[in-house]
Amino acid sequence: MNDALISFLEIDAPSQRLARLIWPVAEHRALVVTDRFYQAVRTVIPNSPTTEQIEQLRTGHCRRWQRLFDSKFDQEYFSSASLMGIRHCEMGLDCKWHVACYAKLSAELSDEILDGPLPGHSKPNLVATLGKYLALDMAVSLSSYTSVWID
Repeated sequence: MNDALISFLEIDAPSQRLARLIWPVAEHRALVVTDRFYQAVRTVIPNSPTTEQIEQLRTGHCRRWQRLFDSKFDQEYFSSASLMGIRHCEMGLDCKWHVACYAKLSAELSDEILDGPLPGHSKPNLVATLGKYLALDMAVSLSSYTSVWID
């Protein structure tokens, strides 16, 4: 199933080479977006996560995204992405907030790529690759919402 999704998103060898350039440039901005997301989450769900839980989630995001942009599509990556979705669902976080966070993340990381030190001729391809990779991560993590709701 995951291989089909990777294939559908056209994550191929050239995409994987480009993805490796993204994380070093975008890591800081991703953490800022994640922090703002969890601060907003605290205002919209009744059982908001504690500061310690937020730090664990943030650290998990960082590790997972590093693996993602390194194109390490192994069981550890997919389990981590699924577990993140499950934790969000268990917190009572409606999946629309999950999607909204990815939209903000995509916009901010795109800005980082476009304004950053990467070669100008590759920037459109880097932004396209970013979209593919965030779509993969979002699809995997959101698919776990269904398994929680069914159980």
